[in-house]
Amino acid sequence: MKLFFFVMLAVVLNNFSVWSQTHRSTFQSTEKVIDIEEKADPKVVFLFDNFKSAKIYYPDKYAELDINYRLLRDEVIVKTDESKVKTLSTRDKFDSILVNNMNFIYNDNFGYLEKIDKDGDFYIKHVTTYITDVVMQGAYGEASPSSSVAKATDAQVGRSRKRGGIRPYEFENTAQNPIRVTLTYRPKLAMIVDDELITFRTRRNLNDVFSDYRSEIRRYVRSENISFDQREDLIRLSEYLKTL
Repeated sequence: MKLFFFVMLAVVLNNFSVWSQTHRSTFQSTEKVIDIEEKADPKVVFLFDNFKSAKIYYPDKYAELDINYRLLRDEVIVKTDESKVKTLSTRDKFDSILVNNMNFIYNDNFGYLEKIDKDGDFYIKHVTTYITDVVMQGAYGEASPSSSVAKATDAQVGRSRKRGGIRPYEFENTAQNPIRVTLTYRPKLAMIVDDELITFRTRRNLNDVFSDYRSEIRRYVRSENISFDQREDLIRLSEYLKTL
């Protein structure tokens, strides 16, 4: 009986293996061309830990494909029949992508959004951002932790070469300085208001849209211990906001 339980638990965890909370990754390199997706933690590069079976719904049909989501490029990649990888074209208009019980749409202005309620009032925007710094060498050749970091000015995102069927996400480090790259993945609660995507990173951000319910929202966030870094908490928060 115990063995059956652990097998079922493993199946459930495998089916829902999505990075659902804020995660940060840092690496350092002196390479002339730095492929950020090869060096960074996969948790800040891809939404899922591996390719997932998905259904892509078009107006008159659907397709079943294995996909993953590249957070830095805000694009979906798919495995082809030849086991190659290519970017899912957004020119072929699709209605939604259903994967891991998550429903994604594509907006021409805002990219991919996870639709978290049937009415389309709230979304989650899965985002990875990054900063780059040139690490100056201190005494004895070691990087100084205090005042030795300057903003990298010679690191540029490359778009020319292709890795397989997708564009790599690269930095041109022409001076080959030691560059430190810090990436942060974060799920953001979002709404589309007057053709503008509004994201809520903190409770205070909600006050701009829900100014009449500041006290109620503050009590709910505190009583339910809502974290703006957790996808599941953001979904619970959106369900509460719809009741206001």
